[in-house]
Amino acid sequence: MATYKGKYTAAVFLPCDITLVSCAYTVDSIGQPVTTEGESVVHGMIGSVSASEDERAGQKGFKAAHEAVIWAFEYNDEEVAIVNGKRYQIYRYYRRSDGRVELYLGQRAGVNR
Repeated sequence: MATYKGKYTAAVFLPCDITLVSCAYTVDSIGQPVTTEGESVVHGMIGSVSASEDERAGQKGFKAAHEAVIWAFEYNDEEVAIVNGKRYQIYRYYRRSDGRVELYLGQRAGVNR
C-alpha cells in the first residue's frame, strides 16, 4: 500500500493490474467504419478521487471513479481502461515529473453500463 500526500489530504493507493485498451479505426471494403481494440496489461496503483476531481469530471460530463498511477512509458494515449473487470473512460491524464502518469477514470454521467 502506498500513500500519496498532497497539499491538503493523503490518499491511499492499492496495487492493481490495469488493462489499457487501444482503439484503431479503419474502414472495411464497403465503407463501414470498423473498430479494432488491442489490450495491454500494466501494473499500477489505484485509488479514489477527491471531491474536487469529481467536480472537475462532472464539468466534462463524467462521473469520476478512480485515479490510477502507472509508469509514463506504459501509457500511449489509450482512451479506455479496465479495472477489476469494469470498463472506464480515461477522461484526463497528468504526466508527473517522477516518470509516472496519473490516469483519471470515469464513466459518462447518466449512462448505466
